[in-house]
Amino acid sequence: MKKASSVVIFLLSLTSLMLSSRLFFHYKFLADSYNMSLMKLVGGDIWLLMELVNLGIICIISIIALFKCIVAFKKKQ
Repeated sequence: MKKASSVVIFLLSLTSLMLSSRLFFHYKFLADSYNMSLMKLVGGDIWLLMELVNLGIICIISIIALFKCIVAFKKKQ
């Protein structure tokens, strides 16, 4: 059961990371098509920083979940 839950948590966090990074990547194309800056699109310096912090936190969660998944599989062997 611990293996399954750690794999599910890792897959969910990885999916969240992929979706968030893809959305952030598409901000650039939206800003270019409307001739506006990325900071103006997301709402300013603070919100651009919050987007980057969000990506960083999700990345850290994914890495921790990966390590927990690896530990769960090595314990049983």
